[in-house]
Amino acid sequence: MTVPPTNDSYVKIHAIRLPKTQLFCCTRSDVTRCFAPDALSWVGFGWPSKSFTFDSRSRHRPKIKGIVVAALTVSRTREAHLIFYPCDRSLYPSAATEQFGSQVLARMRSWLEARRVKAETSVLGYESLIVEWNRDAHRVHTHRYL
Repeated sequence: MTVPPTNDSYVKIHAIRLPKTQLFCCTRSDVTRCFAPDALSWVGFGWPSKSFTFDSRSRHRPKIKGIVVAALTVSRTREAHLIFYPCDRSLYPSAATEQFGSQVLARMRSWLEARRVKAETSVLGYESLIVEWNRDAHRVHTHRYL
């Protein structure tokens, strides 16, 4: 008989239901396989927002020409949250999903780990890693705001 793990060992994952014409760039199991249980405060699949927008406090925004499929943000208090945004199946092929799960998530984890080891005095505001799909490849943008 196996004992189920306690809820303390898993990250809180919030998700919305999607129509059959849309999908997310990865699955819950991809996230739990890639990130440690205590690495993220919460993960949202289409929650709390279905589309990406820049924070109103941000000024120097990266130029995004494709569709944003994910954003990882680290706060001043070093809490991290990861949001996945839905995209049309016709615009996001299955090869992109495989690439995201095998390469991009690992890059996001490395970026997060680098933010966590920073000295407290070097943390000035919020930092985000934004992943864009431009029909050919994933592009990763970093963004900092107060």
